[in-house]
Amino acid sequence: MDKTAIYCRLSREDLDKLNEGDDSESIQNQKMLLVNYASEHDMQIYKIYSDDDYSGTDKDRPEWNKMLKDAEIGEFNVIICKTQSRFTREMEMVEKYIHGKFVEWGIRFIGVVDNVDTNIKGNKKSRQINGMINEWYSEDLSENIKTTLRRKKEDGQFLGAFAPHGYKKDPTDRHKMIIDEESAKIVRQIFDLYIDGYSIKRICYILTESQVLTPTAYKQSLGYTYKNPNSSSATSRFGVWGTTTVRSILTNNTYVGVLTQCKEKKLSYKSKKVVKAPEDEWVVKENNHEAIVDRNTFYQVQNMLKSKRTVSCDDKHGNKKHKAHCLAGKVKCTDCGSSLIKTGGSGSQESRYLRCQLANKTRNQRCSPHAVRLNQIKDMVANEIRKLINAVLNEDNEKYLSERLSGFSDSSNAIEAKTKELNNINRMVKENNDALSSLYMDKVKKVISEDEYVMLKDTFNNAIAEQQVKYSRLKSEIENLKIINIEKPDAIALAKKYVEFEELTTDIVANFIDYIVVSEKDMYGNQDIHIHWNI
Repeated sequence: MDKTAIYCRLSREDLDKLNEGDDSESIQNQKMLLVNYASEHDMQIYKIYSDDDYSGTDKDRPEWNKMLKDAEIGEFNVIICKTQSRFTREMEMVEKYIHGKFVEWGIRFIGVVDNVDTNIKGNKKSRQINGMINEWYSEDLSENIKTTLRRKKEDGQFLGAFAPHGYKKDPTDRHKMIIDEESAKIVRQIFDLYIDGYSIKRICYILTESQVLTPTAYKQSLGYTYKNPNSSSATSRFGVWGTTTVRSILTNNTYVGVLTQCKEKKLSYKSKKVVKAPEDEWVVKENNHEAIVDRNTFYQVQNMLKSKRTVSCDDKHGNKKHKAHCLAGKVKCTDCGSSLIKTGGSGSQESRYLRCQLANKTRNQRCSPHAVRLNQIKDMVANEIRKLINAVLNEDNEKYLSERLSGFSDSSNAIEAKTKELNNINRMVKENNDALSSLYMDKVKKVISEDEYVMLKDTFNNAIAEQQVKYSRLKSEIENLKIINIEKPDAIALAKKYVEFEELTTDIVANFIDYIVVSEKDMYGNQDIHIHWNI
């Protein structure tokens, strides 16, 4: 009597096809069919292996893998399935196991409904044809599902399992997000704290000390079986906020009403590996849902994140506050473009200076200090903002206004110029790659020697590497300029909001100023400080 293993499988697509009361593809029905077959053919059932909700292309099916291990050690000598496709939908697996390993292990494979039987010699070609048809079916099904899902995303349907922190799924429409006020207030707090000058690390500390639930803990408190694959079990268990979590909130444009999906994709329907998708493949839907953060605040934060500001740990009285000074990341060196960072130890604000970061790191070998007193430049900037507010609100002061804004670089022109430069770099990279190809042919034809080839190849490769570095830098600059160009603050609204400000704050600076450039002092001690406005 043959010792027999029964294998059943039900996939999600089967569940979608079942009507209420119709269990023609159900696990139970498969078991009944196969048990009856084994009984009719006088087979002794060793064990029934069953995988529920698994695709026929999935190699990680737990019961399937247990069955293969038992087959290898000779626990049975027959495997029966409803069809060959229940065992696998991959041609590779058909050949590896049904026509390979099973022959070595002395295993007979039977597909009851589609008449597959490895004991029948003339049956192999039909098994291979079935294998190809099943694989084509899986590939077509995968493409159809991807097309359907993409269409839904293009219509603005949210298809994620869980809404981002600050939102929840609409109870009346699971593909729509609505604001969850309890968590949304934490999102707003994070943006407010960052604009107020606190570092991401300090924000994590504030939230943890205040015992604010992390996004993972908050979802779990609502009864969701949610796990964050990127967080450690220790930090999650003790409710510790991580810098990655806070940074992802600060950079997520979902909070301004934009739904961005398809940022990742599978390499193929056969693989579970997920990779980042190119940006031109993303599905972006503007004004898709209610915003938690206004756009002006969001883009202020993006510019502040890019400025890589440093954080001081005390105020003018020496009290610990862990906040960046209000001009952090905004002041640049005229000559090298580096940020001017605060130096001067732990004394009073009056003793603090801003100095060129490159000069500081290289001990003035690569650039000069361009030093300026922090309190001096803060006072100057505050006065210039007050004058600008006055100019904006008073039509009779147009001359001053035009003079102040004459230094503002037209971001549209800058984008155009940098895009042309980007295209030139692409052209040069292509030319160098073409030259490398020609160089190789010259070596093959012995027009040049091996040593000459190696030397010239290194030269071209170094040129390509330099061009790629320039390309990345320019692309980043263009993206930053696009943000400034699209989200330029309303000058009159800002002037009215801050018309009576007393102390310069990070928020005021972020709203009014793009960046400030500081020159080195001349022989008479004169120093040019030029503001590039953000309005």
